[in-house]
Amino acid sequence: MIFTSVDVEALRYLRVKGAIEPEVERTLREHIGLGYQTELIYQHPDGWFNAFVDSNSTGSLWLTAYCLSVFSQAREFTTIDEDVLSAAANWLAGHQQPDGGWKPVGFVIHSELLGGLSGDYALTAFVALALDRYRGLAGSSLEQAKKYLETRLSDAKDGHSLAMGAFALVSLGSPVAGQALDRLESFALADSDRSQHWEPVPVETTAYAVLAFHSAGRTPAASAGAAWLAAQKNSRGGFGNTQDTVMALRALVEDALAATQQSDIEVTVERGGEVLHTLRVDRSNADVLQTFALTPGPDLSVSTRGKGTLAVQFAKLYHVPTESLRSRGGLELDVRYDRGRLAVGDAVGAEVRLAYRGERPQTGMALAEIGIPTGLRPDREALDRLVGRNRIQRVDVSRRSIAIYFDELVAGEPVTLPLSFIAAYPAQAAAAPSKAYDYYDPAIEAVDAGRPLVVGERDAELAFLRGDTNADGRVNLADVIGGLEALFTGQGPIACEDALDVNDDGGANIADPIALLFYLFAGGTPPPEPFPRLGADRTEDGLHCRPE
Repeated sequence: MIFTSVDVEALRYLRVKGAIEPEVERTLREHIGLGYQTELIYQHPDGWFNAFVDSNSTGSLWLTAYCLSVFSQAREFTTIDEDVLSAAANWLAGHQQPDGGWKPVGFVIHSELLGGLSGDYALTAFVALALDRYRGLAGSSLEQAKKYLETRLSDAKDGHSLAMGAFALVSLGSPVAGQALDRLESFALADSDRSQHWEPVPVETTAYAVLAFHSAGRTPAASAGAAWLAAQKNSRGGFGNTQDTVMALRALVEDALAATQQSDIEVTVERGGEVLHTLRVDRSNADVLQTFALTPGPDLSVSTRGKGTLAVQFAKLYHVPTESLRSRGGLELDVRYDRGRLAVGDAVGAEVRLAYRGERPQTGMALAEIGIPTGLRPDREALDRLVGRNRIQRVDVSRRSIAIYFDELVAGEPVTLPLSFIAAYPAQAAAAPSKAYDYYDPAIEAVDAGRPLVVGERDAELAFLRGDTNADGRVNLADVIGGLEALFTGQGPIACEDALDVNDDGGANIADPIALLFYLFAGGTPPPEPFPRLGADRTEDGLHCRPE
């Protein structure tokens, strides 16, 4: 659905500008039609939409309004069944409150639409905008919504609800739209580069403000907001999350369509007086993204000559190992396997622990992507049984990961999920990282680096990591304790005697945990190979490494 909205905005812009090529238009039209047909999978016969239509007894007011809005505009570019639109519009109208507003039903994209300081004002504005785009609903639903937004304008106590409300009031031709816009302007946060933005959820809120001001012909305020939006774009063309990207693109399209000045600018990039690149932006290529690679080095300088405005962005790309990533936003993820070495045909269990301890009462829709180590196959029947528990709405399996969809994760209510796998074929599996995140808020994210696993032929010697006595893929103090327990508490025999033979002298004894202690804490000699990576034992001795 998100991509359909982007395609609609792109096609609308290119057609208005008269800059579209037949092949590009045909491709965009095909994408819009495919997106429409795909989204119909998520519509219930009663007219509502939901991302998990098979497992919900009711629809999502937010998603139904969103689909109605996008499909209503897509009518210009592809065939849309009017019965689909009218069913969605009538379902929305059927949930309108006697006072003309709407209350949340089902999944809502983020907490700013759930009420809070502004009650149901923002959600009502959102639904009213969708119905206004549709313009096919009989009765007084839109008039009632307009009256609600007018009489409760004072309820919009934050920039987000006020921006949405102002845009809706302008779109509906309300006489109090000017009052709403004046208030919205007073909420603006000025930036040093003559741009301005609005809080909270700044990208989406600023996008609604830009749309509201452009719709009312207040170009200076709109352009200042659009300038701030343009500066927030990341190196891949997005704005942090899907909703922000769609709204920012929509606002920037409106700003570009409203622009009257033609750009004719020469841009020069220099380093230490040496000209590295020169490019020209004029009417012939203003819609084309121009990129070039720069070698690392001292600071760069950019100069321009000519007239018009443009955005210049530098992106520094680098790799961050998974084990160096940190969880953020209060979300925690821990994935633990009950075995580290196994043979083909063995079963292995994993426990997934998720906890949200952030500032909000709950996340939005959350997604956990659990990595599948090479050589293992998940028990699909056991995964299907997770649906309906712990707010899980759907589970999908791909070749490398298990995707678990949650309605939300509630603060202070940890979730523990059991997963089952079968060892399918021999492999020395590298760590399979996992992550969990709020689908619409990337600032809430957790990562788990995973652990390596070894799957061997039955009755065959397995690869191992010397010193890793507990087979968790790491060598640390826990392995010293595990080695001592195996040697002196009667909890042995250990499955991988070779791992316990830290000094590789062909025996497992007290010298091994002592050697490991010296390495870990006193700068002692590292264990012999295989270390620090998995491998085979090259020493002929009487020790073995078998499946656990």
